[in-house]
Amino acid sequence: MAIEKSDYDNLLAKKRDEATKQMSHAKAIELLRAETVEATKLTGDPRWDQYLSRIQPLLTTAQKLVEQSKNTLPMLVDDGEIRKAQIIHAFNQGRAQAFAEAIAMPSEIISYYEKNKDNA
Repeated sequence: MAIEKSDYDNLLAKKRDEATKQMSHAKAIELLRAETVEATKLTGDPRWDQYLSRIQPLLTTAQKLVEQSKNTLPMLVDDGEIRKAQIIHAFNQGRAQAFAEAIAMPSEIISYYEKNKDNA
């Protein structure tokens, strides 16, 4: 039995639709698992909380890179590769620290304002 071009096109379209659904499903799961801001860091102000929700994934990524580079360092033998990995590790540590401080900042600003608003 020979396959007609239209049958083949229909089969390809069906497979493409299935792949799209799987990707959409995977994307939905990814969004559900998206990084959420630690409850203690939320401010109650939607603008600050939106800021925090944008910084949190950056912090998580930087922390994962720090962990990854920490696990990679002991496996390296070549001096040049070790130095390169150490620089990358230090860079990622700095990024993670900066993002952590950026996340802590809104609550500190609000707290400072609340303490000093009567003195102004």
